Amino acid sequence: MYLVKDGTLFLLYGRNDFEKMTRRKYEYIKGFNGHMEIGSWNKPYEEKDLSEE
Repeated sequence: MYLVKDGTLFLLYGRNDFEKMTRRKYEYIKGFNGHMEIGSWNKPYEEKDLSEE
């Protein structure tokens, strides 16, 4: 999955996929369960200016 915000590209990978790509095994910080939430908002389709793209 990817997000673009203010010209910055954020690539989001599942942990297993990321470990396969980097050929490394990662461990969580002690006491951290690995849960993350990312809040976002998108304009409704009717408000989207298609000329922006």
